[in-house]
Amino acid sequence: MTFSVSSNQKITWIASNNIFVRGYAYEANNQCLTEKKLANFFTDCVNPQHFKNKLKQLNGSFAVIIKIKPHEIWAAVDPLRSIPLFYYFEDDQLKVVDKYDAVTQSPDLDPCSVKEFTGLCYTTGNNTLLPHLGQIEAGQLITSEGSNVKKEFYYQHLHTYRNHFTRKEHFRNLNQVSNNVFQRMAEYCRDKTIVLPLSGGYDSRYIIAYWFF
Repeated sequence: MTFSVSSNQKITWIASNNIFVRGYAYEANNQCLTEKKLANFFTDCVNPQHFKNKLKQLNGSFAVIIKIKPHEIWAAVDPLRSIPLFYYFEDDQLKVVDKYDAVTQSPDLDPCSVKEFTGLCYTTGNNTLLPHLGQIEAGQLITSEGSNVKKEFYYQHLHTYRNHFTRKEHFRNLNQVSNNVFQRMAEYCRDKTIVLPLSGGYDSRYIIAYWFF
């Protein structure tokens, strides 16, 4: 059982004791974890349930792969799947990758996924356009032992309607969430240049308005 990660990305993978991470995340106490600190956050994981509980504590943009033993791997992506991970079997060996370049070698496409992509512009679930290639969904982790791959969500974005808040309370909650989001963004970016593509929609106007006012 093996995995490979691309090395030509601006954000590189960090390795520590068979734990491989990419990106950043915030703990519940709002401490920012990057590089070795993020990898070390998972060092005490003793089983898949513990791994799941640790993932629930994080908020950020990250991907993690843990090699437990030669035939067992745990992997997960953040709730937005901002750093995608894919997996497939080759010669009875599971491979986890962040980039798949073998499309020309496997031209056969999954007909059901093609219909989905044609109508929706994306494929649903763990499916991709290639029948042998799976993807880890947003907020999902996979654990594997031998030829068995178990998929489980540690986070699901489910909407619930609460009408007991007043208009003032809604705005106060929105302001609190906005403060948390942009404070984390400012701390992580620091001296980096931030580029904001404008769509003309409410989201981009909201971001610009918050930064400037």
